[in-house]
Amino acid sequence: MDNKDIKHSTESIRNVISSQFDICWQLLEIHLTGLEDEECLWRPCVKGLHIYNNAGV
Repeated sequence: MDNKDIKHSTESIRNVISSQFDICWQLLEIHLTGLEDEECLWRPCVKGLHIYNNAGV
């Protein structure tokens, strides 16, 4: 493999990763658009793995 092949391979990988990131970002925007605090902070039960802020902020 010469330098030209390595450069082409690196560019190809970069393009694929960039495309995958763009798709993931679009899907994230679809799912998060219009999400309100009440929906974001909803807990299915009192006990369990939850994220919360000790300071209450």
